[in-house]
Amino acid sequence: NIVKNGNYIYVLRGSATATFYRYSISGDSWTTLSDTPAVNRYVGLTYNSSEGYIYVFRGNSTYDWWKYDIATDKFLGPTDLPATPGSGADLVYYNSKVYFRRGNNSTSFYNYAPSTGVWTTLAASPGTVNDDTKGVLAGSYIYYYRGSGATTFYRYSPLGDSWSTMAVAPAAVSYGSSLSYPGS
Repeated sequence: NIVKNGNYIYVLRGSATATFYRYSISGDSWTTLSDTPAVNRYVGLTYNSSEGYIYVFRGNSTYDWWKYDIATDKFLGPTDLPATPGSGADLVYYNSKVYFRRGNNSTSFYNYAPSTGVWTTLAASPGTVNDDTKGVLAGSYIYYYRGSGATTFYRYSPLGDSWSTMAVAPAAVSYGSSLSYPGS
């Protein structure tokens, strides 16, 4: 799981480890950062530009999630997740909120407002989500693959709290699939 902030790329190793790294793009070098508070698997992370924190969920079927303070190299613990994440879970930051797709063969979708510390249940995705697939923010929409070896492709509108099923992907999508968009 990877997130970019300025000249740095932050990488959470996952795979039942607590290892966290930062790569300097201009310096072509790696730095080992503070370990996460607990080992993690099927993790997600997103950078919140307005706060300067990276939000991370632990996975491992726990409610644990943290925010990482880039300035102090420390993990802090906001309130727990509203549901246990599983394969297919993901975080995307948009418009002062962190969006959490639960995965775990569910349709559950939430957002977190860092300013109030409150989770809100959002419209359910059109189909269950599984496999370790990651979404992307493009303009004012969040795009996700369904995973599970399917070609299903979804778009979520945060402004309308609604989902659309888009044109099918050109091939089946499964573990490790990610989306990218310039500027995301």
